[in-house]
Amino acid sequence: MDFLLQTTPNQNNAYNNVVTNPIAGNFWGQGTNDFIVDTNRDFAIVEGVNCLAQEMCKIIVTARGTNTYLPMYGSILNTFVGADINIDELRANIKTDLIDTLRIYQFINQANPDLDEQIDTLQSLAVNLIPGINGISVTFQVVTRSGLQAGSTITIEG
Repeated sequence: MDFLLQTTPNQNNAYNNVVTNPIAGNFWGQGTNDFIVDTNRDFAIVEGVNCLAQEMCKIIVTARGTNTYLPMYGSILNTFVGADINIDELRANIKTDLIDTLRIYQFINQANPDLDEQIDTLQSLAVNLIPGINGISVTFQVVTRSGLQAGSTITIEG
């Protein structure tokens, strides 16, 4: 099946004429970009370091196995919420899963030509348990292959 998406040209919009044809291998422009809602409440393409941060958040909060086409996509972070095990063991398990998840992201994204959207190294990873909401907070920072930094904080409630 052929899929084509084109935005309406707008002289004041930096994201003019975005055409995609996944069959031809061109996903949302150059590379594997994603959409955000901009200040005008329009869809805009998010690229570079911002795209990487968004993509890392998406893969971490997606339950592994729920993507039919990429069953390895996602993490098992949701299974740790409310787990009844030693806190140190829980933190270690979560960190191991998140490192594996970011490796999977690297594998999936390896053909992306934009070095701002590729992980080079994991700079920091912090896991905090939030007893009041029975949740987990994860803060991570990576260095891209172009040398820039990207990161975010994710909170999952039980």
